[in-house]
Amino acid sequence: MGKAKRKMRPQPPWWWELDNDNCWFCKNRNNCGGCKLLKRQRAKERKRRRKVNLRKLLEEY
Repeated sequence: MGKAKRKMRPQPPWWWELDNDNCWFCKNRNNCGGCKLLKRQRAKERKRRRKVNLRKLLEEY
């Protein structure tokens, strides 16, 4: 008989990480902040905030 086949661990959908502070990939559930995925998300948020702030400044003038 061959090796027993094991089921893979369930993984969260890709969008689960976007609003979650926990770290799934490092197995650290206490805000590690060092994951590539979290860094990308932070960069996107910063870019979005800059656009919003720029619009507000332009509306004032």
